[in-house]
Amino acid sequence: ENLVQRNRGGGMLVCGSPNEVAPDPELDDYFAVKNIDLDCVGCQDNYENYFAQKQTVLALNMLHAEDQLCQRMAWALYELLYVGTTTMPDNTEGNLYSYDIMTRNCFGTYDQILKEMTFSPKMGEQFNYIDSSATRFHWDAWYDETTGVRKLVFPDENYAREVMQLFSIGLHELELDGTETRDKFGREIQTYDNVNIMNNARVMTGFTYTARRGNTEELFRATKSRFEPFRIDIDKHDFFPKQSIEDGWIGDRYPLCEDLPKHHFLKIGATYRFRGGSSIPTSQYMPASWDADEKIKRFVLSPDSMLYKKLCDPDPAGNCNFSNVVTLDENLNCFGNECSVDSVIIAQISPGAFYEYIRQPCT
Repeated sequence: ENLVQRNRGGGMLVCGSPNEVAPDPELDDYFAVKNIDLDCVGCQDNYENYFAQKQTVLALNMLHAEDQLCQRMAWALYELLYVGTTTMPDNTEGNLYSYDIMTRNCFGTYDQILKEMTFSPKMGEQFNYIDSSATRFHWDAWYDETTGVRKLVFPDENYAREVMQLFSIGLHELELDGTETRDKFGREIQTYDNVNIMNNARVMTGFTYTARRGNTEELFRATKSRFEPFRIDIDKHDFFPKQSIEDGWIGDRYPLCEDLPKHHFLKIGATYRFRGGSSIPTSQYMPASWDADEKIKRFVLSPDSMLYKKLCDPDPAGNCNFSNVVTLDENLNCFGNECSVDSVIIAQISPGAFYEYIRQPCT
């Protein structure tokens, strides 16, 4: 199986990491790497001290970067969300990428930082939730027709517990002054229990690596990326309702999908992401085999459609100028087949050019 085709799609536009810049040929090499193949027998003694490289980059940034307040905030956040060197001890870029989450969000929200760290392979490797699967997945996949026995496996609970205990609400409820809240008997009030851990574990299912791309450091002959955000394998994700720690349900504050306005894909604010030559969406599930299956009917936009004109952005000669992301700045009228569908997942502008509709979250 071609994992690059499966994860990225044939001909898809591939972007670099946030704030990634092109190499400058006028600058000297910073990393003196003699050999970058750990699978090469007899090559183990031929490459430099990667741990020292990480230390050097971190130290230089902290001492000489112009945004010194941000650097200090990032270090304080890293002390709180420490992922250490037990995972990826030899990779320089993978470790620095996780630290960049702190510097990129040094004055942002803790919610955004925790979300990005949850999608980080370093966090996933340290707390074992990579490829953690729903109980339903194991129950369906591990069936012995001879004995009629199925396999009952629960999702990994390590990160489900630590994300509450270490990274957010802690063990006990607190007053505004930081003292522990007590019940009428003077006992500490726990913030969560085992049921909450199990519900969190079900949330953390389906996280898996994206495919490796070019222009990145990789010490193994790997097909996966160990620093770019996880993707979610929908087959392994637990799709049943999950309770929140406030005894509600996760997603309670989102609108019902059935209550979205008619033709919401044509309304102001609707967002489309360019997928290049791939007709496989990234935010919704679709079998990978459909991408190359010509028998699958495509939703092809007419050149007379207002949506087509927004996504194509044609020049005077009629040639399309595709943008990575298009957000509608006005409500559009439907045209042709657009008027008879409830929603759109992938829209074909021309052969080999697809846009994915990023529907607003709903339940």
